[in-house]
Amino acid sequence: MRRRFGAAAAAFHEEDYEALIALAWRHQFDDDRSKFKRELNSMQEQISQRILGRLELEK
Repeated sequence: MRRRFGAAAAAFHEEDYEALIALAWRHQFDDDRSKFKRELNSMQEQISQRILGRLELEK
């Protein structure tokens, strides 16, 4: 995965994976998926900023 998606994969930290698992675990039995989606989108925005920052540094 790192070879194919180097900058994006490198932007993930161990805490990101743990937070993603905790998020899924917390909402696994919720019928209303809106809270999960909202928190997932927030996480995506934060990680996307790190990916963009890494890409800028690589240029």
